[in-house]
Amino acid sequence: MEQTQVWRLTKDLLRRHRRRLSVLLVLTIIGFMSMSISHWLFGEAVGDMEENLLSEEPLFMRVIFWWMAVILGFTFVRGCFLFVMAVFRVNSIQRILHDLRARLFNRVQVMELDWHHKHGAGELVTRTTRDCDMVRNATDSAFQLIEVATMLCGSIILLFVYHWTLAVVPLVLVLIAMRMYYGQAKVMVGLNRKTDDAYDHVTQELTEGIAGVRVVKAFGLESKRLARFGEYVNTFIGHGLRAVKYAATRIPLPQLMVSMAHPWVLIVGVILIKNEAPLTFGENEVFGVGPLVSALMAMTTLIFRLDGIGSAMRLIAEAIASMQRLSEVIYAEEHIHSGKHRLADGPLQVDVRDVAVHDEKGNVIINDCHFTLKPGHIVALIGATGSGKSIISSLLPRLKDPQQGAVTVTDQTGAAYNIKDCDLSLLRRRIHVVPQESFLFSDTVAGNVRMGKSDATDEELWAALQAAGIDGFIRGLDGQLETKVGERGMNLSGGQKQRLCLARALIGKPDILILDDSTSALDAVTEAGIFESMRGHEHNSSILLITTRLSSVLLADSVMMLADGQIVEDGKHEALAKESVRYRELLCLDDIQGQEGAS
Repeated sequence: MEQTQVWRLTKDLLRRHRRRLSVLLVLTIIGFMSMSISHWLFGEAVGDMEENLLSEEPLFMRVIFWWMAVILGFTFVRGCFLFVMAVFRVNSIQRILHDLRARLFNRVQVMELDWHHKHGAGELVTRTTRDCDMVRNATDSAFQLIEVATMLCGSIILLFVYHWTLAVVPLVLVLIAMRMYYGQAKVMVGLNRKTDDAYDHVTQELTEGIAGVRVVKAFGLESKRLARFGEYVNTFIGHGLRAVKYAATRIPLPQLMVSMAHPWVLIVGVILIKNEAPLTFGENEVFGVGPLVSALMAMTTLIFRLDGIGSAMRLIAEAIASMQRLSEVIYAEEHIHSGKHRLADGPLQVDVRDVAVHDEKGNVIINDCHFTLKPGHIVALIGATGSGKSIISSLLPRLKDPQQGAVTVTDQTGAAYNIKDCDLSLLRRRIHVVPQESFLFSDTVAGNVRMGKSDATDEELWAALQAAGIDGFIRGLDGQLETKVGERGMNLSGGQKQRLCLARALIGKPDILILDDSTSALDAVTEAGIFESMRGHEHNSSILLITTRLSSVLLADSVMMLADGQIVEDGKHEALAKESVRYRELLCLDDIQGQEGAS
């Protein structure tokens, strides 16, 4: 299966860049077939000078200068041609690399959250950087193989042109060497795949160590993290050394075998000169010193270029392992597909009916869940830790699809549609989630907020910041809207990051806003002020407030309680506090009332 995917990716890249690669292939063959012509010219020059060695000095010097001009002229033209070919080759390979990384990044962006949970950030970074670099190196190595194959064919042909006995042994040894290289490459693919997988762990550990440096320092985990990182590095080094050891001990063997043909050409060539053997092609021409020099040059070039085959095969083996990993991302099956229906503008109502969600092992998390979110209401969704509140928040904008049941949305025309039939990008603009994690990009305040609406004016930015209760703080900064927030918003406090993320959501004026415990870092007074501002906002959104804080629950129009995968309580806070024991226990209302009575 993996080999099929590698071949699929290879064909895809060849198809997308077929014109450039075809031109490069022709240039490579022409450029390196000329090496054999260069060898032939040297042989002809030596033969001509040998014939004129006893001639008068003026004639002999004219022969020398003639061949010097011919060889230097040919070398200059060949050098210019190879320079142009090299520039075109580098440009073509970089374009392939750019295309591969762009496709990979695009695929990562469109995949659903469940897929991202299986692949850590470090692993995906490795595949986008190191694995793509391996493919780039292998593409360059593939053309090196073509170069060697071209020179190899040219050298063998040149030997056959002089005499078949010169060529037969080198040809047999080269074929045996190619078979050995092929077997070695298959082994190196497996070794390099293990090395790449080990490198994933190193990158993931490094990424988490940098991103979570505050947690590491807060709990004094430096030594443990270093030890764990060291284990991953040692595992990576171990696999890498095994791959390098195999390559170092096996790749030189084919080159050693082919080098045995060098004395064969020398000995047979001397015998042919002694016997004045005729050339395979040529009228009344015999094998002489010139052809022998040319044949030895061809064999020397062939032997040294075979070392390039070994290096190229090693890089290609590494790339095959990398392409297996890249194809797993590029051809990953996407389970959430966009519909085509565009909802009418205006308030939306969401109905969740008979919804069931299972985890990867088949365990039921949400089962037979029902509820309705009406326009213009603030509804609090509460539940114990792990009850599935965040999964509910992922269902409405289709960040996740249920295994059973349906989520329908009704627009102001009264028409109801399954959200699977709706345009996905538009649906997520209309139904927006502010997650628990307050993630900010390494950009300015304006850059982060404008991600909710790319064409927002400064006035709209300030309005959204005011609704989120952070406009005063931003106005007090030296750069105001152009202030850099740092990586992941490290220059801001937890509450400031939450309010900035809230402003990013509000600026797009979603019809339904889902706050997944995204005000937990705010004090009760600030949180109440934000909700009051949101109620008076010109675009009166419906709000699903996922929380476990009593102060947040008191801000809602109604409350739903999630337990055992279902909505078990639904109503006003006052009524539920009187009638439901489970509700009071979850919010610790009896303890609060007891403390108030004691005071």
